[in-house]
Amino acid sequence: MSNYKKYVAFVLFVILTYLLGYLREGVFITINSVINNVSFPYNRAYITPPEFLYHISLNQLTLFKWLLTLFFFLIFLLVAIGVVHYFFRNRKYNKIVFVVFVTFFVLSFLFYMVGFLTNKLELFYPVSRFFAGIVQDPFPIYLFIVLFFYTNQTFKDKVV
Repeated sequence: MSNYKKYVAFVLFVILTYLLGYLREGVFITINSVINNVSFPYNRAYITPPEFLYHISLNQLTLFKWLLTLFFFLIFLLVAIGVVHYFFRNRKYNKIVFVVFVTFFVLSFLFYMVGFLTNKLELFYPVSRFFAGIVQDPFPIYLFIVLFFYTNQTFKDKVV
């Protein structure tokens, strides 16, 4: 593949992941503004929440947020694996990305469940949210690209 195509692909990838992260953040901030009863234009996203959100119960909004969390996790996972595969064509790297993403997501779920089962959700939710947030952000994808690029450059003959 020519260097020009790689540069174009990289720029498009950066734009895609940035927009995806921005979309995710805007959606969650908007839903949280409805949950916390913060009216537009004072919510952090400066987005007018859709009217239907005001007609959904708190439990339904919370479930909706969990479904969106799973959705965005899967989208970021697929984008990460796709980008790593496109640039490096290395199954080991794809597996590393998969294992790291799933590990952080499972840790998030476990901390949430511990908080829920011990009735101390206010203590465990921030930790759960931290782990979930890591794999719903473009940064880990950028980090993998840098790490795998460095690994390829340092160990050219040894990486399989």
